[in-house]
Parts: sequence; structure tokens; C-alpha cells
Amino acid sequence: MDRQSAGVSTMLLTVDMMTKTDMLFLALVVCVCSVVLGFLTDLIMGKAGFGPVGNGLIIALGGIVGVHYRDVVFGPAAAQQSYAIAFSAIGAATLILIFFGMAKKFAKG
Repeated sequence: MDRQSAGVSTMLLTVDMMTKTDMLFLALVVCVCSVVLGFLTDLIMGKAGFGPVGNGLIIALGGIVGVHYRDVVFGPAAAQQSYAIAFSAIGAATLILIFFGMAKKFAKG
């Protein structure tokens, strides 16, 4: 079943409907956003953070966890609610970054 017959917008693809180009583009966007946000959080967190790359990886992990959480809690019907996806991804990324930052602080004593 192709995209047009499925009646699905190219912005709302599920993973099994994505082409290799779509997957590569998604991976590129995630990597670029993670690096940029990693540098921004490194400026904010300073030595309490994990460096630009570490912060970026934690942010990417948090975004993935947030999107998965949104899908589990709200189901596939919420896929058209981009604000729910954005809030879940940003919220989870922030919480995970704060959690790891606090764990680093307490581990150092």
C-alpha cells in the first residue's frame, strides 16, 4: 500500500511506511537537533552537564522516550496532534537531562 492510497500525509508516516530516504532524513534531523541542543544545554548547564555530545545524546534519548510514552498513553489516534508529540518529547528530554545531572552531582559527593 503506497502513501496516496493509504490517505496518509507524508508528515505522519509510521516507521513501517517510511522509505529508506525518509528514515535517513529523520535520522539526520534527530542528529542535527541533538547536537544543536547539546551545545545549548552545555552553555546553560556548564560543568553540571555532560558536554555537548553527552547532552545531545541524553536529549535524543529523552525525545525518543517522550514520543514512545505519548504513543503508549494516547495511542495512535494522537499522531495528528503535533503539540502532544512536541510536549512529550521536550518534557521527557528535559526530565531525563535533569535526572542525569542530579545523579552526576550526587555521585561525585
